[in-house]
Amino acid sequence: MQVQLQAHSDDFGKLSRKMSFLMAGLQRRSYHPFSPKRGWKPAVNVYEDEESFVACVDLAGMKPDQIDVRTEGHFMLIRGDRPMPTSKACGQPVSIHLMEIDSGPFVREVEIPQGVDSERIGATYNDGFLWVTLPKRVSSPDEDS
Repeated sequence: MQVQLQAHSDDFGKLSRKMSFLMAGLQRRSYHPFSPKRGWKPAVNVYEDEESFVACVDLAGMKPDQIDVRTEGHFMLIRGDRPMPTSKACGQPVSIHLMEIDSGPFVREVEIPQGVDSERIGATYNDGFLWVTLPKRVSSPDEDS
């Protein structure tokens, strides 16, 4: 008795080639399907010089009145809700092919270093970056004794 496997192996070969093609396509590009997040955390850098600590927060696409900065105990809390960037150039509905820019509500908690004068904390927003200056407490001669 002779068994014919030729037809089945051709079907399997076609399926195997198609799967290989699809997997190669996924590996060639960064594929991140759109999925709204419940929250995100903006990137923060903290610097120090002789007089202060300075936090730089990446908040591109926001306006200063959309950002809330406050201190609670030994932490600085930065809150806001960044709108999703949209293309104004299209002027019509668009399909999303790639979405990596976070949007929506966020809360970022940064520990405040010891020795900060919380009465003199200041903030500015420039070119998409929030800069928070945390001045160091100036010790008086009485405190040094």
